[in-house]
Amino acid sequence: MRRKVADDVSCLKNRKNKRELFTTPKRMSFRNQVLAAFKQLHKTRKVVFEGDTYALKLTQDKINEEFKKNKNETDSDKIKELIKIANDSETILRKNVVQLKLKEDTKDEESQTWEMKIREDTEMYDFTEPWEPPPVNKKQKKCS
Repeated sequence: MRRKVADDVSCLKNRKNKRELFTTPKRMSFRNQVLAAFKQLHKTRKVVFEGDTYALKLTQDKINEEFKKNKNETDSDKIKELIKIANDSETILRKNVVQLKLKEDTKDEESQTWEMKIREDTEMYDFTEPWEPPPVNKKQKKCS
């Protein structure tokens, strides 16, 4: 028995990515996996939306709401699925969400310049055309 515990500890110490500790279902109970996914989502949210108090509050509320909604779930297959969704959501948030900020020196609507905050984890894609924000409709026509 001691040998097994020692092997598990050495295995955990040799992992390169510390996040792997939180997503290893063989070594963790469902409760610990849920708590780890919850904590990781909140940590990622703080990094991705750093400096944007509105987005930080919105994502905090949404994460808390989704976890509270499913807190009484007892079906193990459903719990596994929810943990996978939480981990996938964290990965998408970390790798694919970036902050765009309108530069203050551009007052004219035609020559607006946007600044993108790219992090180390951000996945970069090769786009052939530059991104342009969608046009803003100030007045919408009413249907007749």
